[in-house]
Amino acid sequence: MFGQLEHLLCQDPAGSRRCKIQDTVHLGHAALLYRQRDQMLLFDPWLLPWFAESSVPSLWGPLLPKPAAVFLTHDHDDHVDPRTLLHLPKDTPIIVPSRRNRRTLSYDYLSLLRELGFGRVIELAHGESWAFEGGAVYSVPFYGEDPCDLEMPRNCYLIADRGYNVLVHADSGPTNSGKSALKDGVIQSLAQKHGPIPLVFASQQQLLEVRGHAAHAPLSHPGKWLDVGENGYLTNEYLADVCAAAQAKLFVSYATGGADWYPDHLSFMFSQRNPARTALLTAHWERPETLKELLVKHGCGYHYGHALDLFRRTTDGLVEPLTTGEALTPLSLYRLDHGDPPFMNASSHTTPSREIAQGPTMTTRKTQHSPILVTGVAGFIGFHTATRLLERGERVIGLDNVNDYYDVRLKKARLAKLKPFKSVLIHEARSGQSGRNEEAVCEATNPARGPSGGASGVRYSLVNPHAYTDSNIEGFLNILEGCRQAKVEHLVYASSSSVYGGNTQMPFSIHDNVDHPVSLYAASKKANELMAHCYAHLYRIPCTGLRFFTVYGPWGGLTWRCSSSLRRFWKENRSRSTTTERCSAILPISMTSLKE
Repeated sequence: MFGQLEHLLCQDPAGSRRCKIQDTVHLGHAALLYRQRDQMLLFDPWLLPWFAESSVPSLWGPLLPKPAAVFLTHDHDDHVDPRTLLHLPKDTPIIVPSRRNRRTLSYDYLSLLRELGFGRVIELAHGESWAFEGGAVYSVPFYGEDPCDLEMPRNCYLIADRGYNVLVHADSGPTNSGKSALKDGVIQSLAQKHGPIPLVFASQQQLLEVRGHAAHAPLSHPGKWLDVGENGYLTNEYLADVCAAAQAKLFVSYATGGADWYPDHLSFMFSQRNPARTALLTAHWERPETLKELLVKHGCGYHYGHALDLFRRTTDGLVEPLTTGEALTPLSLYRLDHGDPPFMNASSHTTPSREIAQGPTMTTRKTQHSPILVTGVAGFIGFHTATRLLERGERVIGLDNVNDYYDVRLKKARLAKLKPFKSVLIHEARSGQSGRNEEAVCEATNPARGPSGGASGVRYSLVNPHAYTDSNIEGFLNILEGCRQAKVEHLVYASSSSVYGGNTQMPFSIHDNVDHPVSLYAASKKANELMAHCYAHLYRIPCTGLRFFTVYGPWGGLTWRCSSSLRRFWKENRSRSTTTERCSAILPISMTSLKE
């Protein structure tokens, strides 16, 4: 893999090979990969196994070249991750903070790493170095992120590589007593000894908290438990001064998330999954963007780090942030050695992208030997799905029971719109007709199936509950059985936002508990998700459920509130010509399609 990854790292977006060495890649959170000639150095790797914490593929150890060494800065669980270390080759040197720098207590790296199977654990005291050809990585004192003043030994690192320097500052910052790398002259002495440090990686967190809340509170004096202490309090002014002392050209804000595959960790400054907690934590923080204004005064740029960003030294002594695009996505790295992973369509040869890496989608296939089955093809979503598939040249088999939940004429009008396509075949069958449903699935021997044709609507489930068990439970089971028999490549089915039921936490998340439905419709959709999960587990059928919220647009159902309101508005105002003309332009096409 290394030769191919080397080729990827050495290419800039224009395709020129300007720099073959000294690239730094952000792997998410505080994880960094530095390319030193023909070897890779890893810093604070947090590389989760695929789907361990999220529904998207993630970067993990076996996807990357064997590191020449791994450097750990400090003892927090987002910097020393046992699962990551467990997947790394056991002959890899692991460089850790040294017990020689302790005041009273120290983290027992040796016991942990030896239990994980590592035999080469190197303690690097402040000022000591780990050498490589043409340079070395130096241990630099780590301050702060220590609300209880335990002063356990921790390291920052300086990469000094043939005149090019990179500072891995991590979460280090001023202590409760005011000590810091600036006040003690550490940064200044590094620049004086090794020259300017063009690239600086540091966190922008500004955490102040009651010391009793910290994990190590019982180790501090009880009289201080209610005092407020820093837990990584790096103001914009402090970071700007660090960059000025380092003579930096680019500051990279990192170690606060930066990838979709991480869990919702407390140290993530800006969480997409829990905005309420983020707002609470950061309410009194300085705006991160204001640091950019302070850095300009020192001739330094600002970049907020995202996973797979690459930082490259330029010929004029600056550092350029580049996006690696598709080249270093987890799927791309997996395919270098293994081809398509098992959970993907085996016949798909599309180029991987960040969009694909962020979740399953229906991808364009170069081969069209197998049709795609779309159930509920006479319904609103199924009709539009089938139309889009046909327009892009796919062969479609449509299945629908054409029930009278709403005006059948609208459903038949939709089907009539599909019939002019030569590559569509429509079947009508009740949901309970297992033989007919399974026959249709088997006929579409490769169904990347569209939305399920189950019964929709919350209120109707209260009036006719048996229709829902017949369509959404028995009908869905028939589809699953057909998928099993036909050995389908991918099942995409429609769930509903109604499964969130009595949830009050906003915004909704796929990680929310959905065990409290408030309608039979919601219960039937939750049952669909559980049934699909079971078949995916038992028969290895790749399944993707889509929790639709309110969906509207052309050819929408006549029972929609918006359609009813528009029809009423049109009727009340039809004597006003200008209003009538405007309403005719926005009325659902279904109003005129029945006349056609």
